[in-house]
Amino acid sequence: MTRGKSLAFVGDSLGRNQKDSLICLLTTASSFVDLDPSISKKAAEPTTTRWLSSKHTVYYYGEYNFTVSHFWAGAVPRHEQIDEDGPAHTGVWNLYLDEPDDVWFYRPSMLYESGRLVGCHYCKLPNVTDLTLRYALRMATRAALRALSGADGSSRRFRGTALLRTVDPSQYEGGEWSGDGNCVRTAPYRRGQKRVEGFERDFRALQAEELASAAKAATDSGSKVRMLLMDTTEAMILRADAHPSKYRGWTPEKHFTLHNDCVHWCLPGAIDTWNDMLLHMLK
Repeated sequence: MTRGKSLAFVGDSLGRNQKDSLICLLTTASSFVDLDPSISKKAAEPTTTRWLSSKHTVYYYGEYNFTVSHFWAGAVPRHEQIDEDGPAHTGVWNLYLDEPDDVWFYRPSMLYESGRLVGCHYCKLPNVTDLTLRYALRMATRAALRALSGADGSSRRFRGTALLRTVDPSQYEGGEWSGDGNCVRTAPYRRGQKRVEGFERDFRALQAEELASAAKAATDSGSKVRMLLMDTTEAMILRADAHPSKYRGWTPEKHFTLHNDCVHWCLPGAIDTWNDMLLHMLK
């Protein structure tokens, strides 16, 4: 199924989390080698190649001529930081909602469309409309999908299969991620015991709406891209027991404390389901 093909994960650390899961699963069947052209693809020791940023990685499976990549994209639209501090002391960013980032957060952001400032999210600045996070996420999702389908007028049309994974639920209890929030459950919720609500419900819905709209536009324009929604939200809302929590990293320095991690997933574990779904959808 994968012979002679390439698979790329585009996203932040959750995309990397899924990529790591896939690499672990594939290791049971094959090994990967460095893509650096100066190194033979027949090298005995499996390694990775990194460029542009240490967060970009590529794995090549010579036996199958199959490439797995992860391209770091903390925000899918074009973005730039304009203030390292800002009113909330977390920095202020320009987000160009109708422009995909060249390389493919809850922070104060100035929102642009067609090069014009249309509002912001949590910037607390005078004479600037405070738009909702839902609005920003919808427009950013739309821009990314339009770029993939070629509906943005780009001559570089993607001709493969694009899967949009739905929002991953945060599962902090007893506080926020930056405070006392934690995830200490030792067993999954039962079906129906925990529901997708609030922001995550709305974000999941807008993802489905924008994907359906982009897929229709691609079909109407004659684009060869295939666009699919991979809905993982309902399954993962039940797995509050599957996060690293305080075990996200080894920190021997007593003065250095990491926040509990109830966003990423332990390996092996529940996130392996994403790749089961991925491979099923690609068949």
